[in-house]
Amino acid sequence: MENIKFLSKRRLALVSMLAAYVGLSANAQASAYAVSTNTISNFGMTFSPTSSFSAFTFSSDAATLGSTGNGNAATMNAPAVCIGCSYSDSYFSHGMSATEYSYGDARITNANVLLGSGGASTIGESSINNGTGSGYGNNTMVGFFSISAPTSIGINFDATPFLLTQLAAGGLASTANISTTVTIRDSNNVTVFSWAPNGKLDGSETADTYDLNWGIGQGGSFTGSAGHFSNSVTLNNSGFYTLNIAMNNSVFVSAVPVPAALWLMGSGLVGLVGFARRRAI
Repeated sequence: MENIKFLSKRRLALVSMLAAYVGLSANAQASAYAVSTNTISNFGMTFSPTSSFSAFTFSSDAATLGSTGNGNAATMNAPAVCIGCSYSDSYFSHGMSATEYSYGDARITNANVLLGSGGASTIGESSINNGTGSGYGNNTMVGFFSISAPTSIGINFDATPFLLTQLAAGGLASTANISTTVTIRDSNNVTVFSWAPNGKLDGSETADTYDLNWGIGQGGSFTGSAGHFSNSVTLNNSGFYTLNIAMNNSVFVSAVPVPAALWLMGSGLVGLVGFARRRAI
C-alpha cells in the first residue's frame, strides 16, 4: 500500500513536470544572434623619402537565411544584403529579434580613404529562430607605389570593433569573427610586409590597441572604443609595390524550434509516467 502511494505521488509529480513543459512550448521561442562590425578611420601613410601613390577600393557583402542567400560587390559601397530586414549602411547591433533576419554590408566612404579621407565599415549580423543564418561584410583597399631608393613607410589608422553573440532556449550555435590585415608585395608578388593586429606590440609596431583577428563563441562580447594602430617598414629595393588592406566581419547562427525540443523531452516524461504506472500495478 505504501509503495502504491509512493508511486502515485511520483506519477503525479511527473505529470506536473510534463504539463509545465507543454505550457512552456506554447510560449518559448528558439533564438540565436550574433553581430560583428568594425569601422576604420583616420587612415594615413607616410613615405620617407616621398613617393607617388595611387589607390582603388572595393567592397562586398553577403547574407543567408535558411536556404535563401544573396551577395553584392561594388567599387566603393556595395549594396546591403538584408534578408528579412531593411538595414543599409547601418553599422551597429540591431539585436535579437522574434522576426528572423540576416544582414551583411560594407562601405568605403571615400575613394581616397588610404590617403586619410573618409572611412571604411563592415558588418555581419543574423538573428535566427529555426535553421541557420549568416552575414558577411568585406572591404579591400589596394594601393600602388614605386621607390627608387630605400624608403621608410609608416601606416596608421583607428578602428572601432564590436562583437556580440547570444543564445536563448533552442539556440545551438552563435559565432562572430573579425579580420583585418595589411600586406605589401613587390613586383614579383613576394610579400615583403605583413601585419595582422593582435592587440600586442610586436616588431616595429608602435600602437596595437585591440586584436583585430579573432572570433567569439556563444555568450561572448567585445566592445572597443576607437583604438589606434601604427606600424612601419623600410623597403630597400627599388621598384613597384602593391599595398593591400583587407577587413571583414562575419557571423554564423543556428537554432531549432523550442516546441520540438520540448516535445522530445515531454515524450520521455510520458514514458516515465507509464513506467511508474506499471510498477504501481
